[in-house]
Amino acid sequence: MNELKALIDEVKELHGEILAECQKNEKIKALYKGCQIFFSPFKKNPDVLFIGINPGPGYANANNGKIVENFEPLEKYGINVLSEEVLICFREAGKGNIFDNAVATNGRFFATDGSEALKSFIANLPENLREKVKTMSAKWIRSLIEIIEPRMIMCLGNESFDFLRDNVYPKEVVIIENKNPPLEGKISNIPILGCKRRQSTIVNKDAVIEKIREYFKLL
Repeated sequence: MNELKALIDEVKELHGEILAECQKNEKIKALYKGCQIFFSPFKKNPDVLFIGINPGPGYANANNGKIVENFEPLEKYGINVLSEEVLICFREAGKGNIFDNAVATNGRFFATDGSEALKSFIANLPENLREKVKTMSAKWIRSLIEIIEPRMIMCLGNESFDFLRDNVYPKEVVIIENKNPPLEGKISNIPILGCKRRQSTIVNKDAVIEKIREYFKLL
């Protein structure tokens, strides 16, 4: 698929620029754990596209600090790609086989030790690279959504939901106002569900389960 290949080539190019910066900047070198686009196989029109914040340090930790450079879709889902809490929500909603038809990625493809380290990584980049990471990350996720055409998007955390609303689709996401979590929105005809988390625990999990049930009745 030409669109996906073009996206992957752009990601590789920016990753190379960051690696070059790592050679000049010890702080960036210490924070940057590499780049990974997919945490699942590629599928067209999956039931769900999962969007997290960014890859963590799992690959580097398991490979003596080696930088991750995984740009292609995986052959199968990675271990612990979804938290047990998220899997419980789908099992309780009657979709325990969600891995059969889902794609998993992150809002930013650049791996760090966590979301705070991601902010520090971006903040410490030179201005041209900082702006490039911000603008290209939004462009790439929008492109992936258009290429994949998911039936539903689930944002794994409010930061991921906010990124989609504020950066990827500014002024285009229709927000559904709820008194309590989960976060809800819609892009064209694609529903977006955002689960708020306290560490690994999903806030108002029963409501998330009910929303998943509701969406899959409508899909």
